[in-house]
Amino acid sequence: MTSSFTAADRSVASYRFWYDDLVRFNDLDVLGHVTSGAYHTYFTGARAKMFDSAITEWAKSPVVPVIKSTTIDYESELHHPAVLRVGMRIESFGTTSATLTGGLFVGDTCKALCRMVFVFIDTATRKAVPVPPAMRQRFEDLLG
Repeated sequence: MTSSFTAADRSVASYRFWYDDLVRFNDLDVLGHVTSGAYHTYFTGARAKMFDSAITEWAKSPVVPVIKSTTIDYESELHHPAVLRVGMRIESFGTTSATLTGGLFVGDTCKALCRMVFVFIDTATRKAVPVPPAMRQRFEDLLG
């Protein structure tokens, strides 16, 4: 199976938004490396911080992004201890959705890549709606 990620996705220079994290002892499995579930937690932390930066008043926002799908490619093992940096960028915007790419790094070494597709929904109807232009612009300014 070939990866849909590119060499650029594996480069620190490809990302503008960053979130720092640590490998915790409880992230490890019996083999001594980080479990796949922990990778999801690292990318979720980055996504939450990014959304907090782009949508400053969640409780008042009539439109919010929800996850449609997530794909993670594991490049190499992670062990404890490690300082992590998770970079995020917008890959594309559709009418009612956005695709984000994330890279998890230890130093300049890419350890995992993530692609997340989000659908923007109306908080009252819970139905997909077009991304409001102002919200789209905030995401583009943040992640460019």
